[in-house]
Amino acid sequence: MSKKVILVLVAFAIWSVVSWQWYTCGVKGFCGGDAVAAPANNSMTSPAAEAQNPLLFSWSNSEPITSSRFSALRDSLSNVVGANEALTITGYYTEAEENTSDFANLGLARAQQVKELLANQMDTSQITTTSEVLASDVSMQNAPFEGVEFSVNPVIPEGAEIVELDDRTIIYFPFGSSNPELSETINQYLTQLAERLEGSDQTVVITGHTDDVGDEQPNQELGLKRANIVKDILAKRGISAERITANSAGETQPIATNDTEVGRKKNRRIELMVNN
Repeated sequence: MSKKVILVLVAFAIWSVVSWQWYTCGVKGFCGGDAVAAPANNSMTSPAAEAQNPLLFSWSNSEPITSSRFSALRDSLSNVVGANEALTITGYYTEAEENTSDFANLGLARAQQVKELLANQMDTSQITTTSEVLASDVSMQNAPFEGVEFSVNPVIPEGAEIVELDDRTIIYFPFGSSNPELSETINQYLTQLAERLEGSDQTVVITGHTDDVGDEQPNQELGLKRANIVKDILAKRGISAERITANSAGETQPIATNDTEVGRKKNRRIELMVNN
């Protein structure tokens, strides 16, 4: 797992633990010993919420509720987004909420509000926003809730065959193909990689990925074929096959939506990581 993903997960885990502690103790009153029913809390900006949670939202409202912990969350997010990468903010909403914003739904409105909060710390061209609908939960009407989620994804230039990130390299494949149709760009990259690996004891992990067109098992097999194509190329360039691991994630780890051709193209790839 890449360091960037680990940092995002750590930041999200800290946020989640703090939110659980506030909800259990501050709202429900279950802090150990006898359970004590907490009074109904219709205020979405309670002192407990503001003190314990970096970022919350209230029912039918897109305005973020931030605390002093938000700066730490903001710093951790800005530190994990590198060159050729973007931070995606997914805003959550329910169809039961009243949307008085200028956006199509409250999820997009919430994501945009958080993007604006990050503007002083990050280049907003590296931030994208999206939304996802949730099932309505009555508890969301009575207490602040976590209304956004963050993820880091590569930025794919139009027509790109290779994208080099800080922790991995992505090579793209045509639809249904297990062959990268080696262009001069891909050939040059793999030749240079083999030359670099030749004088070291570094190992390589190659993971094949697909879009979700077709059945899961054939896609799993197609992903492995893609990984093995690149493994064989490196082996022919003098790198011991024992130093190269090829595996497949099939369609299970998309980095873009599979609802559009542009998104599916981004998901048809191999990811290559060099380990010391």
